[in-house]
Amino acid sequence: MKNLPSIILIISIVLTSCEDSMPVINKEYKLQYDRNSDIYLIKIKNEETLIQGHIMFYGYNKNFIIAQQKFQQNITEANLANNYNDRRKAVFESNLSAYYIFKIDTDSVFGPFDKQEYLSVRERLNIPSILKFNHSTLSHYTNGQRKDVGYKIMDEDVIDIKNLKGNESVNSIFNE
Repeated sequence: MKNLPSIILIISIVLTSCEDSMPVINKEYKLQYDRNSDIYLIKIKNEETLIQGHIMFYGYNKNFIIAQQKFQQNITEANLANNYNDRRKAVFESNLSAYYIFKIDTDSVFGPFDKQEYLSVRERLNIPSILKFNHSTLSHYTNGQRKDVGYKIMDEDVIDIKNLKGNESVNSIFNE
């Protein structure tokens, strides 16, 4: 019982450090991680989920948050539907992506889109071409949780590969 305060302190530090490791965007929004290996966008104030699934790449400015995620629908509805582990593996190994746009001033989510629809809606919403996916969630996986997520497949049309943050360890993870 003498060690109980120390144990509680250690547990709270671990829990806090895990949660704080996910990026905060714009002081009102952040990425959140769950035990199913999903990374999703939430509103901090009420913890409302805005974009579900596994966000791989994202970018933002004062008006918009953009996200590219692993597209899950076709895979999860396939013949793998009865085996959760096979379904998750198929999602992470897939090259399919879905794109989302979140408009901050109206709390509006647009998507999921394929790449062409995404580019078209970007134009319609007057999103500046300088806003690209320049952040990666790969660094969250550097502890060896998953090696099948597909961060090596990057579309230069939408991802700012030259200035990409959080993907620095891609070579060490995937080229072992």
